[in-house]
Amino acid sequence: MADRWTKRLARIDLDRVRERLDAALEPVAGPDVEGAVLLAREDAQVFLEDAILAELSEEEQEALLEDPWYRDVVERVLGRDALRREVSCWTESSMVSSGWGFASGTIGPRGYFVDDPDPDTREDGLYRLLGAWEPAGSRSAYEAAWVETYVAWWGAIGLPPFRGESASAPEELWLRALERILGDDEASWAREVKEVLGGGPDGLREYAIDAAAEGTGLPDADVAEPIRAIAAGEPTPEVSDEVRRRIARQATSRCGEERTMGRPPRAAASEELATLLNEILFPIRKGFGMYLQIQIRVEDVTPRDLTVQAWTRKDIPPKELAHNVRNALLNYLRDCLPCERFRFLLLYPDRRTVRREYLLPFAKIARFAGMLRSQAVLIEQNVDPVRREFCPRIRAAWARLLEAWSEECEKGAGRSDGADRARNRPRDLGRDPLVRYLLEEPPARKGRSSVETLDRALYGT
Repeated sequence: MADRWTKRLARIDLDRVRERLDAALEPVAGPDVEGAVLLAREDAQVFLEDAILAELSEEEQEALLEDPWYRDVVERVLGRDALRREVSCWTESSMVSSGWGFASGTIGPRGYFVDDPDPDTREDGLYRLLGAWEPAGSRSAYEAAWVETYVAWWGAIGLPPFRGESASAPEELWLRALERILGDDEASWAREVKEVLGGGPDGLREYAIDAAAEGTGLPDADVAEPIRAIAAGEPTPEVSDEVRRRIARQATSRCGEERTMGRPPRAAASEELATLLNEILFPIRKGFGMYLQIQIRVEDVTPRDLTVQAWTRKDIPPKELAHNVRNALLNYLRDCLPCERFRFLLLYPDRRTVRREYLLPFAKIARFAGMLRSQAVLIEQNVDPVRREFCPRIRAAWARLLEAWSEECEKGAGRSDGADRARNRPRDLGRDPLVRYLLEEPPARKGRSSVETLDRALYGT
């Protein structure tokens, strides 16, 4: 989005934006909270971006919306990271699926919940208004509105138990919402447990067992068989009816990756950046999935490592795939993400067992981005404007990550002894031909271009 839009967007009156949103809301009776809980009327489809852009002329709107980054329009008006993803869903068995869910943000005295769909499935707009709470700082109003919004919209926007193999959300609120949706019908809970065990990747079984064990205080071995029996509709004489009920709810409500409200700051910052990268890298991830049948996902980000998981049923040499993915990410991101290493985990088709692991340099070779060989073909004149928009978002999230890790290290968390450092030493780096080229050889040879030198170092060509 060109800088010429900065002044035009800056003149938008947020009070009028809020009035447009509030006109589509109606209060919810019942919740005993400090403040108000509101839901959007189903017959009033109002989108956050439309409420903002209504301040501009039709000509300005048409010119602005030639750029597909609706989120940037919102963030230029409300502020960077104004929207926070509350629920994230994804389908791991799909090679081309992105994530979807709903997000929250505040405008003046109110907080608002909006739809945050898969970019490929949006139709009329992006951020449809779902609900709200007031005052924005009221914890009780926020939690009540979160549950009401989930219960009212789960079927319309595809939240569990409607669809999705994995999801993350504040677990206590999620369980309250599922209790409202499924009620006391134990058969419905059993169907959800069956879906966890049989409808998605095998790795969800471990999540379900771990969640049920933690939620009930029982050892993993003592909940594994009841979970299987619940899914099969069989009796569980080894546990009481109350424990069976708790196992079913914990296994269902906390399957997949959970996001709790009390996570350590550095874990929350790492997850925030990983989620952001998966969103930004959607074109790359979709390309690998659609054309190469390779699914990739950013699993974790630390100040040292960018961890990416991949799985495929195709017979591709693992090391070649690791370089292919690393190079695609660098060509797209350039120097936006200064992680020292690229940690690549190739999983077996069951998506729970690591087949191969590679450690490759990342930030050190960002200066070669754009020249690195990959099957992900980029048209730089199209990518460059998009990159100028997402790089500030990545760098802001990176700064928060560094701050969170620094604070915990000062408290003594995150320090490692010599044995830990030895285990974490990037043993593969010394064998990487590009590292030898960067560290031991001159950066270029007389009479040979930098691209030719890079290709010779990487691929022996």
